[in-house]
Amino acid sequence: MIDSLNIEILAPVGNQDALNAAINQQANAVYFGLTSINARRGAANFEPSELQNLVKKVHQANAKAYLALNITLTDREVGKAYRIVELAAQSKVDAIIICDPALLFLVKLYPNLEFHFSTQAACSNEEDMNMAKELGIHRVVLARENSIDEIKTMTQVGVDTEVFVQGAMCFAVSGRCLLSSWGGGKSGNRGACTSPCRVPWGANQEAGCGTPFSMYDLGAVEQVPELVKAGVTSLKIEGRLKKGDWVASAVKLYKSATNQVATEQLKENAEELGQYAGRKQSDAFLKGEHTKMTGQSGRTASDEPNDEQVAEKPVEEPKVKAVDGITIKIDTSQPKTEMTATWGEYEHRWQVTKSKANKKRAMTLSQVAEVLMDTPVYDTKVIAVDIPNDDLLFPNRFIGKVVDELYTFIRINQKVEKKVTITLPAEAKELSLKPEGDAANKHPLGGKPTVLRIDAAQINNFDGLTRYHYIIENAVLETVELAEKMFTPSQVTIALPTVFYSNQIEELTTVIKEATKRKIAIEVNSWGGLHLAKELNAQFLAGPGLAITNGRAGDFLKGLGCQKVYWSIEADRKILTDLSQSTPLPARMTVAGFPVLMHSRVEFPEKAYGKIYQDRREIKMKMAMNQGITTLRTEKPYSLLKQKDANITAAEYVIDLTGLSKPRKTLKQFLSCSIEAPSLFNFDKSLF
Repeated sequence: MIDSLNIEILAPVGNQDALNAAINQQANAVYFGLTSINARRGAANFEPSELQNLVKKVHQANAKAYLALNITLTDREVGKAYRIVELAAQSKVDAIIICDPALLFLVKLYPNLEFHFSTQAACSNEEDMNMAKELGIHRVVLARENSIDEIKTMTQVGVDTEVFVQGAMCFAVSGRCLLSSWGGGKSGNRGACTSPCRVPWGANQEAGCGTPFSMYDLGAVEQVPELVKAGVTSLKIEGRLKKGDWVASAVKLYKSATNQVATEQLKENAEELGQYAGRKQSDAFLKGEHTKMTGQSGRTASDEPNDEQVAEKPVEEPKVKAVDGITIKIDTSQPKTEMTATWGEYEHRWQVTKSKANKKRAMTLSQVAEVLMDTPVYDTKVIAVDIPNDDLLFPNRFIGKVVDELYTFIRINQKVEKKVTITLPAEAKELSLKPEGDAANKHPLGGKPTVLRIDAAQINNFDGLTRYHYIIENAVLETVELAEKMFTPSQVTIALPTVFYSNQIEELTTVIKEATKRKIAIEVNSWGGLHLAKELNAQFLAGPGLAITNGRAGDFLKGLGCQKVYWSIEADRKILTDLSQSTPLPARMTVAGFPVLMHSRVEFPEKAYGKIYQDRREIKMKMAMNQGITTLRTEKPYSLLKQKDANITAAEYVIDLTGLSKPRKTLKQFLSCSIEAPSLFNFDKSLF
C-alpha cells in the first residue's frame, strides 16, 4: 500500500522551461516525448540528441524520467519506435509509456526498463489490469472515468497504478475517439487531435446549444487522501502543452496535498491553477458522478453552474497577441484563390482551385474565418483572417484543406529532428521488420462484403438471411440462445464491448461461457475482454477496439491466441496497402457503416438523447445511451464499397449496421451504392 509520504507526483514536461520548473519544485517524476511518436505532437518536445542529458538532469534531482511513445504505429514507424526504445535504455530512462501492441515484444528484451500502459490503452477495470500483469506491464495509467471505488479494486491486482489528478480532460474515453479524424483527418490516437469537441454545437438544426462536449478540467486536490488510501502509486498532472510556471504551481499544489488534508488555502490554490484554461474544474468521475461535467469552452465571466449542461452558452477565448499565433490572408481576385499564412518570421503561400459550392453545403468567408479561429494547430492557433469580401461561397471541405496546409507549415518550421545513430540488438532488429502476411488476406478491396456487424436488438431483422457471418454487439444470455437457433455456430461471433467497468464483468463472463459452450467465437475489443476470453478458454478474435495499424501489432495479438484481427478504420490507403502485406493472420476491414465517433461515460439529461448535434463544419452526430455509455454516432455514412484497389487485400470485409432502425433496408442501400458516401478521411490522403 502506497502512503502519502512516498506517493509519486508526476509532472508533464513539454519543453525545457517546464522541465526546469518540475525539477525545481521537486517532482518525483516527469514524463515527456521526443519530436516524433508521442501523443502531444503540438508540444515543443525534445530532440533524441537531448535525451541522455535530460535523463541525467532528472536523476541528479532524485526524480524519474518516463518517455511517452503512446500512439498507434504504422509499419513504417515500428523500426523507428524500436530504435527510440533502445536509445531510452542506453540513456537510462526509467520507463516507456506505450499503447501499441507492437511494442509489447520489447518488454522481455529490456528487463531493466519499465513499460507502462498509457491511458490510450483504455484500461478501466480489473480484467484490464490482469491482462497488463500477464503482459509484463509494470504500471497502468488508469482511464480518467474511473471512480475511487473502482480504482481501489484495480490496485489490488498487483500492478502499479497512475491516476490523473489535474489538467484537461477529454469528453471521450481515451483511445476511443474518432471525432478529430472524422472531421479533418487528424487522429487523436496519433497525437494530432484538433479538439473539435471544444467548439460550439447545435442540436436538431437549431443554434445555441453551446459546447456540450467541452469537458471541465480535472481538479482532484480534495481527493488526494482517498487516492492514497486506494493504493494509487502515482498522481499524474496533465499538461505537456502548459508553460513552466503552471507546471511549477501544479507540482507544488499536489506536493502540499499529499502532506495534509485539503485546506481552504489548498482549495484556493487549486482554483487559481484552473484559471489558466478558464474552465471550471471537476472531480466528479472520481466520486462516481457522471453528470454536469461539460459545457464550458474557455474563460467565462460567471462561475455560476448551469442546471442544463447542454444549454450552456459558448464563451469567447481570450485575445492572443499577434506574435503568438497564425494570421491568414485570403485573396479571391485571382483565377485561383491565393492563401498566405504568417507565423512569426515564417510565411507560407499556396493556391486553391476555385470550385462550385452547393449553397446548402457551403460557407461564406466570414464563416470560414470563424471556424479557423476555433481550430488549434499544434500548440498555436489562428488569431486573424483577412478576407476581401463575403460574397463568395466555399465548399465545407475547403476548411480541411486549409487546416492541412497549416499543420504542414507549422511542422516544417518547427525545429528539425536531429539524427542519432542507434544500433538495435539482433532480436529487436528482426522484430522491427514487417512480418510475413497471411495467405488468407487475398481478397482485393471492391469485392463483396461477407460479414455484418449488428446489434443484439436487430437480430430478428436477419432471420433467413444466412449468407453472411454475423458479429453481434451488446449480447446477453438470451442473444446467444437466439443466435444458436437462427444460425450455425460458425456464422456467429459475439462481440464484447470496447469499454466496460467492474460491475459488468459478471454478466460478460456468463455470456462468454454460454457462447463457448455452443462453440461460438468471441470478439475481444479491450485488453480486459481478451483476458476474460483467454481465462474462459474461448475461441476469440480481435475486434475494432484492438484494431491495428501495423503488422507487428497483429503478430503480437496472434501470439496471445487471436485468430483474426481488425484493421483500424483510421488507416489510409498507404497504411492499408502495407497491412495487406504484413498482417500475419486473417484480417477484417470495415467498408461501410455509421461509426461511433465518441464513447463517453458522461451522462446528459434524458431530453438530450436522440437529438442530432451539428457543428459549423456540418459534422452531424446522433446521441444515444448504450449500457451506461453515451455514444455519438455519425449521421453521415462511411463507405468504401465503390473503391477498388488490388493492392489492399483482406480476408473479410464488414458492413457495420449497428445503431440503425432499419438495418436490412440500409444493407440493401449500401450494396446497391444508393447511399452516396465519400471515403472516410478522403482515403487517399495520409492521416499520419
